[in-house]
Amino acid sequence: MKVGTTTTFEAAHRLPNHPGICARLHGHSYRVQVEAEGQLDDTGAVIWFEDLDDFVAGWISETMDHRFIASPEENPELLAAVPDHVICETGDPTAENLAAWIGRRCLQLDRPDLKFSVKVWEIHGWGECWAEWSSG
Repeated sequence: MKVGTTTTFEAAHRLPNHPGICARLHGHSYRVQVEAEGQLDDTGAVIWFEDLDDFVAGWISETMDHRFIASPEENPELLAAVPDHVICETGDPTAENLAAWIGRRCLQLDRPDLKFSVKVWEIHGWGECWAEWSSG
């Protein structure tokens, strides 16, 4: 059985290793979908929605929403100019690395009985792109 939650957030980033315009500081709307897959427990649930939502969406809201998500290699002068920045723990803040970072957060639930997948949509003026991470 699979259950999930979806949340949205707004953030700025830049991809310093990108060969084009994404190396410039810019912002996006993001949509994140987290799924947990496992067996139903005695209560008929895989995981309580509020537990999954609080643990993941609450963390996203506190950590990423309306922040500058920076690369670990970001220019220190730029970081000093943006005091509420956060460093992406999995590398440059691509959709792929954001999905992996959120996926690592899911694993901190310490539920080895569950498999997790995380899908991150980066919403642009010209469309939506996405990346997906899975624990197994």
